[in-house]
Amino acid sequence: MKPILAVSLVTLLVAGCGRAVPVTPAELDEATQQKCAELAQALPPELAGERQIETMPDPDTTAAWGAPALVWRCGVPEPDTYTSTSQLVEINGVDWYPQLLTGGYRFTSVNSNPRLELTVPGGYSDPAEVVAELQPANEDPADDSTPRQSGKPPTADS
Repeated sequence: MKPILAVSLVTLLVAGCGRAVPVTPAELDEATQQKCAELAQALPPELAGERQIETMPDPDTTAAWGAPALVWRCGVPEPDTYTSTSQLVEINGVDWYPQLLTGGYRFTSVNSNPRLELTVPGGYSDPAEVVAELQPANEDPADDSTPRQSGKPPTADS
């Protein structure tokens, strides 16, 4: 490898390490913003063996780990595809609505206040286990009597 090319590659790698992950925050009222900021402070520095990385524009209501990034958002709206009969995954007393994406899963808590979302890109062996690692950050699920179905996340075959 030519010296100039090697220096250019190192420069690109170092420059990429300091970049924040762009994450679109949810629109929040002041009380929810405060609660999300508290929850964000309690997030683990590592998730699924990946180190937490900076997010922008609002690191108080969003978080990310690794590359490709595991992405957490707080105060999200209920997913458009969620219904009272949707298949849910219960993890430590919180019901999560899993959505199969082209490249992974998106889990949205449906009985917590504020509602949380974790996007787990493909390549992680057990996406629900990643949510379980994150769960201690939200120990206050709302009392919601909406009927639930629990189980494993749906697969492309289901």
